[in-house]
Amino acid sequence: MVLNDSDNFVSNGSQRDSPNYDKLHSDNLLAFENVYKTFTFSLISELKEPIMYILFEYIEGEANFEKTLEKLGYLLDKYNIEGDNYESASEVIKQYKRAQGQILANKFNVQYFRYSGTVIEDSRQFCKQRVSKIFSKNEIESWSNLEWEGKIENTNPDNIFFRCGGKGCRHSIRPVSEKMAKSEGFNVYNN
Repeated sequence: MVLNDSDNFVSNGSQRDSPNYDKLHSDNLLAFENVYKTFTFSLISELKEPIMYILFEYIEGEANFEKTLEKLGYLLDKYNIEGDNYESASEVIKQYKRAQGQILANKFNVQYFRYSGTVIEDSRQFCKQRVSKIFSKNEIESWSNLEWEGKIENTNPDNIFFRCGGKGCRHSIRPVSEKMAKSEGFNVYNN
């Protein structure tokens, strides 16, 4: 990937100059903070701002998934982060988008969610049991007490909504209305 000579990851800031910037981006910032602190590279202070801006560009529609993945992977490579940096970058993007949804769900006190996505050959049993089904918020939070293959260390009730089935999980936990939850029924695994 070729960037400008200074490797400046911060965009031109046109949207950030808006007088409504703080209001418009407070949820983005909260989602970023919730996800960023869970990654080991968060210990490198120089990475925080560039990663935040790359993710903000993505969520604001200034960059697609592939471009965002490329930028994040390049940035992590630049700082010699151990492991597959493009896999880590993909994980950051997915968890960030999920965290945003959870922040909105909390704002509107949503209590029911669908475990969304499809099942593929290497889907975890944890995900296969839940996909396309509706669960209460309390039920989903209780999943953090379970053990399963691929579960991310330190998964807890606060981050289960953006960690879903674990590292590399392609699923999302999406809010649904109470009316929909009652009409389709609930699924309970921990009672």
